[in-house]
Amino acid sequence: MVSELRSYLARITHWGQQSVNRRILIAAAVVGGFTLLAKLASLLKDLIVAHQFGTTPPLAAFSMAFTL
Repeated sequence: MVSELRSYLARITHWGQQSVNRRILIAAAVVGGFTLLAKLASLLKDLIVAHQFGTTPPLAAFSMAFTL
């Protein structure tokens, strides 16, 4: 499985080195992927906090403190 992953990454690396436009596409995909991961982590945090506090005043206090 590791060798298959290395082969796949080698193909992507080779494909991306052929053109400037492809490098830009890969960079945009990487940034977009990490942005998606950050949004999912934020959603998970919000779900955990909402489950813990419910819709109570401590939730409002936590939200304001986290925002600041």
